[in-house]
Amino acid sequence: MPAKTNTRGLQEQLLALNRIGIALSKEQELNQLLTLILSESRQFTNAEAGSLYVREGQQLRFSVSQNEVLEARKKAELKAQKKQLEVVPSTFTGFYVSLDKSSISGYVGATGKVLNIPDSYKIPASKEYKFNRSFDEKNNYRTKSQLVVPMKDASSNVVGVIQLLNARKGKNIIPFDKHYENLVLSLASQAAIAIKNAMLTQELKEAYL
Repeated sequence: MPAKTNTRGLQEQLLALNRIGIALSKEQELNQLLTLILSESRQFTNAEAGSLYVREGQQLRFSVSQNEVLEARKKAELKAQKKQLEVVPSTFTGFYVSLDKSSISGYVGATGKVLNIPDSYKIPASKEYKFNRSFDEKNNYRTKSQLVVPMKDASSNVVGVIQLLNARKGKNIIPFDKHYENLVLSLASQAAIAIKNAMLTQELKEAYL
């Protein structure tokens, strides 16, 4: 019985990947595409939050950020002030990360390797990458588990990085299951192709303006 359950679960995840791939291929507007990629990645892994970086030369541009905890907190604050939040703003975007091994996203972008971190505050000192706690401290947040995956195109060039935070099981934050690594890599590969196509479409439109 468990084997059948696991097989059915895998089939459902593969079907979800296929559905996501179709959705990504239809979206041509770059910013909306990036938001869709992160939303679908989070939903697929049941991640509480996440960020998406796009490579620009030897840097990663922090392009999209989503965080259900901070967004809910902001809505509650506005509700208490009897104001309405029409658009949930990105939590922390618009800066660049060096494409090197010192940061978590930079390490994944530079090496093309997946990082699956059970607890961001307990990364061994021997690791080349470090976790920057400044965002957590500034926003009264606790980043625990992370699954960070490179988006590679058909030539294995890194186009960007998907960083998923705090896998959930009920109300508990848990490590990301290892089986998600290859599944999210597959999603990330589809995302990389969609991003390159959207960038090309955007460049063509700008060329004829």
